[in-house]
This record gives sequence, C-alpha cells and structure tokens, in this order.
Amino acid sequence: VTAYATDYQSGVKKVEFHFYHDGVWHMVYEDWSGSDGWKASVDTTGFWAQNDMKLLLWIEDNAGNRVQSNVISALTNVPVATPTETSVSTPTRTSVPTPTSTRTVVPTPTSTKTPMPTPTNTPVTDPMSGVISGTIVDEKGVPVSRVDVRLFRDTQESVYWVKWVEDGTFVFDGLPYSTWIVQ
Repeated sequence: VTAYATDYQSGVKKVEFHFYHDGVWHMVYEDWSGSDGWKASVDTTGFWAQNDMKLLLWIEDNAGNRVQSNVISALTNVPVATPTETSVSTPTRTSVPTPTSTRTVVPTPTSTKTPMPTPTNTPVTDPMSGVISGTIVDEKGVPVSRVDVRLFRDTQESVYWVKWVEDGTFVFDGLPYSTWIVQ
C-alpha cells in the first residue's frame, strides 16, 4: 500500500496504516521516513482476510498535528499470477583469431574520491512530546501476544490511537501533553 501524503507547512513526520477487520481497527505499520513514498507491506493472513477489510491512514506532520484519511473499503485479495514458461535460445560458439601484436599499457594518474556520508531521514522528536510504553502480561507475568492496545485522551469517549501488538510490548510516542488512558 502506498500513500501520497504532503504537508507544505511543516512536512509529514509519519504515516500510520490501520486495517479494520472483525469490528476492530488494527494499526499494522508506521512509516517514519517516506523516502520511497509512504509505504506499508502488510501480511493480511493474520486478519483472516475474506475480502472485507478496510484501510485508514493517520498522517502526522512535524508540528504534531494528526489527520486521518477517508476509509478505503475496496480492498480485495489479489491472487498472485503464475509465471508462464518461456524458452530461451542457447548461444552458439564462435572462434575469434588471437592478435599477434602486443600493447604496452602506460598508467595515467587518477584522482581519488572521498566518500560522503549518505543523509538519512531520522524522525525529529518534539522535546515536549510524551511517550507511553509497556508490556501486556497475563496473571503469570507472561507477555500476551496478538492483541489491540487502545489509547484514549482525556476521556474514554473516543479512541485516540490503536496499535496491534504482536509480542505484548507497545510504544505510543510523539504524544501531546494530556491525560492518557491505556486499555
């Protein structure tokens, strides 16, 4: 999935990819660089895809503003095409006569190039933004896997952020000052 996101004032910080399935939104990927377009490669087998999934994007700019896309509900499983076999002709051998004269190579001075470091797109973190992280465990202290973690802001009236957690650990970062509830 490739998203085209732009913010001409402060620039796009990240794009989150959320899939809706079985009545729940699952955040399955965050793209922080956008160097090759804002992309997510998602294995939908964990969602038991039956051609009924929906996609929603959350875009955050460098100023901390968040906006969501329209819900895209036309996602379908696209079968992978089977490659067709093609024949390749076998090359034939030809002989080339060997030259009888020899050449002397005289080296010429060359310049050397000093390599320059490649710039990277590292997310800029607002020093006033907060981070909430933790691990979900059962009554024996074992991390719980494959669950959704929901983050509510100020009140529990609407979900601010949902993350699909594979290994029990979660991190919500870049959060503005507020009262937060994790469920």
